[in-house]
Amino acid sequence: MHLNNQLKSFFLASLAIAALPGSTATENLCGAAVGGLVCQSGKVDCGSDHGCTTMLWDQVGDPSFNCMAYDGPCHIGYGDMWKDKNPLNCKGDTFYLWDEPGAGVNWAVNTWKQFVQLYGNELETWRKRGKNQIVTSPMFGSPGGEKNIEFLRTCGEQCTTRGNNHYIGALAGNFFAGGEHPPGTHEIRVLSTDWVIRDMKKATALYPDLPVHITNWATEKCTDADCQYDGMQLAKKFLDLGWKVWWFGTLDCPYQDCSRTPEMTHNRLSEKGPNGKTMGQEWKEICAKYPSSGPSPGPSPGPSPGPSPGPSPGTPCTKAGDDVYYHPGVPDDGHGFLACCPDLETYHIPVAGKQDRISCRPKSTSNLNGMEL
Repeated sequence: MHLNNQLKSFFLASLAIAALPGSTATENLCGAAVGGLVCQSGKVDCGSDHGCTTMLWDQVGDPSFNCMAYDGPCHIGYGDMWKDKNPLNCKGDTFYLWDEPGAGVNWAVNTWKQFVQLYGNELETWRKRGKNQIVTSPMFGSPGGEKNIEFLRTCGEQCTTRGNNHYIGALAGNFFAGGEHPPGTHEIRVLSTDWVIRDMKKATALYPDLPVHITNWATEKCTDADCQYDGMQLAKKFLDLGWKVWWFGTLDCPYQDCSRTPEMTHNRLSEKGPNGKTMGQEWKEICAKYPSSGPSPGPSPGPSPGPSPGPSPGTPCTKAGDDVYYHPGVPDDGHGFLACCPDLETYHIPVAGKQDRISCRPKSTSNLNGMEL
């Protein structure tokens, strides 16, 4: 048995050339966030690739799944750890910025610019390795959509212009099912999932050419297989939209201390699910129905810049000057969002002390700040 496991690990690793740690395989919407403090603690065998093989690929039996390794070469850690993250050490095609930066959006913008200044040549070389090379936004916690908007607005044109070394190629966000009182009931987990979609659609309405990466997803404070499996099933709501999802598949270390009792269990892909299968087998079965992520989001080819196509004539839509999230009595997409009518595009209206409004206007006009979005 031990020899068979060794051969299996060797076989998967040999196939994983295009799915190295940090990789985003363009034909797979699914992946997992693994590694991190648990590797340093010695509680889990993370192997030589920060858990990508032992915690993900061995469990799903598929090396095309996207691996985000917390302590790997493709992820910037906390504090000043970014100073030691030479992009050339990242052999994958996705470079992940900070995990829920506690110092705030302004700190993340300023530090990202410092990073580009320090590693500009290396980053440019890394970007030229392939057409699908992507730098994500920081993996913001809730409300991730609003924080992505703030990050890109604060960073300015450098971060939204293809070809610029500061360019951010994906909207990243860490979320967990369960609402304000996790793990919650099934109904509450459904509502919390729909809330995530509404939150991230605020960002996609303004940056429709950027793919969405849900870089953490599981059921928060869930300690049994049933509520984790329910959260895993709800990930299909994101996958149905073509969003990529990284299941949170590492050990929960409360307050960054792996000696504490985990507040979340049964999320690791090696653990048993409710149907006699492992969570990895369950994740594989769910993701098998989503074989492709669609057009590659890299510099070339990729979606054309500009707003997404509007609704077909005759279908409900948001009119010029109206709010895309406020349309009482009119059917929407099921998540509170109603696309702009044809020949209109979305733009944001800053509101002092409140969230920006997202409204519609004739295409190719300027917003209130005189800037094209």
